[in-house]
Amino acid sequence: MGSKGTAGSSAYPLLETHRPARSDLITISQSGSRHNSRERPKYDTSGSVVLSETVTDIADGEDPTGNQQPSNPDGPELETFTVTDDTLNDNTEYTVDYEVSESDRLEEVRVTFENTEPGEGWATRTKTSDEAPTGTVTYSQGGTEGHAYEITVGVVNENGIVVDSGSIAHVAGSDGTVSFP
Repeated sequence: MGSKGTAGSSAYPLLETHRPARSDLITISQSGSRHNSRERPKYDTSGSVVLSETVTDIADGEDPTGNQQPSNPDGPELETFTVTDDTLNDNTEYTVDYEVSESDRLEEVRVTFENTEPGEGWATRTKTSDEAPTGTVTYSQGGTEGHAYEITVGVVNENGIVVDSGSIAHVAGSDGTVSFP
């Protein structure tokens, strides 16, 4: 795993075809009780870990609080969002309309309006909404017309973990409406 293989030539890396769903580690505490720690990584398409959760359990037959999968294939997903820019007279006004699927497992949607101009972090805000499957979040900030923003919509599952997101780069006052994807 991670080493180079010959597959016709030494230039071809071996591909990992199996990743464990979890790794278990059992430890014994000083009091003699057994503890089970379980790490549950999630991988992106390149094989990099994008999310990891560790749950520690005392071997007493009871499941610990928070012992849910960090995400699952049936969890909430971001389908689309649209950013409407109504900036006027140096007052940035954004309206984000979003749509999520599997909203029965949704805790909230987090929309971050990050002002990426040097020294302008004071104008960055995160707004939340629990409206589903569609909802709207607004942002208003004076003195920021012409500033670059990174607008990110994150979907948070019932365990409080961001399981899906999308971003759009935008300059306040430049376009009426932009959409993701």
